[in-house]
Amino acid sequence: MRESINTSISWIQANASRIGILNNPMKASVQDSELESSLQKERRIMYETFKQMDLHVHFPAAATPKDGPSAGVTITVALVSLFTGRRVKSDFAMTGEISLKGLALPVGGIKEKCMAAHRNGIKNIILPSKNKKDSKDIPEDLRSQLNLFFADHVIDYLHLALEDKVDREYMELNALNYGSPFEIKAKM
Repeated sequence: MRESINTSISWIQANASRIGILNNPMKASVQDSELESSLQKERRIMYETFKQMDLHVHFPAAATPKDGPSAGVTITVALVSLFTGRRVKSDFAMTGEISLKGLALPVGGIKEKCMAAHRNGIKNIILPSKNKKDSKDIPEDLRSQLNLFFADHVIDYLHLALEDKVDREYMELNALNYGSPFEIKAKM
């Protein structure tokens, strides 16, 4: 689980502008030397921000043990939601591991995970594209009641699972309770 969290945070740091955590410091007309400078600036800001942040990700002891990692994309979606103020849609479930490049890696237990989501009233499920072949293991009567989405990259998960607009009330509540980890965003 620790490796999934570390990979998730590394990917978020490397893609902060792309996913809306930092305002994009690059202008459309920058030259190569300015582009490199902007990328270095962004990396420095993210490194300093995360270095000062005390981020604790907790999984309850009652969590079901699994054969291997499968929560990397879910952790990434949850953290991006926290940092951007875009809520995760409540009618989506997801599974998949994440690579440092943000690729959605295949996982096991697809049938069981889809059955558990259905039991809990969730009909929209995002799975890694490489698990498409495993969807045939889901009983047909159950599969016909589900909307299965297949994703190659964590960006696809973000587009599917996060609300489009920022929830200001959610951001203010998080800032009041935890402090704003990205106050630097407004200063850029």
